[in-house]
Amino acid sequence: MWWSGWFNRRRKDRRLTPRFSVVRVTAVYFEGATNCSHPIRDFSTEGALILTPTIWCPGTLIRLTLFYEGEHGAEFFVDLWCEVIRNTRDGICVKFRTLTKRERTRLFEFLEKIVHEQHPQTQNMLACLRRAGTG
Repeated sequence: MWWSGWFNRRRKDRRLTPRFSVVRVTAVYFEGATNCSHPIRDFSTEGALILTPTIWCPGTLIRLTLFYEGEHGAEFFVDLWCEVIRNTRDGICVKFRTLTKRERTRLFEFLEKIVHEQHPQTQNMLACLRRAGTG
């Protein structure tokens, strides 16, 4: 059919940076009544997939606190703004809105701790991203 090629082009993966599947990472944010904690399934230097039944309108800005409970019980966190990009069957995809170099550095250090413990084979790739200015 004439439209099949068009449809396949629209589904192209547009991610700018690699995404990592993660465990023990949660997002805490305000949902109107209380602060709620939701697990994060995929994470990158640009955004995340937050597992939640709540539907948010694309474009909504949310102030997140990301928590990571490391293998040895150590906890790490980072606070930042994000924008809802789209809703999925599993949750919401957000793009991080880091405004300052300090926030960007803290986010990258947070991701490095996770990658160091959960994806040690990708540390070289993460170092290359940092040198390239992506992280």
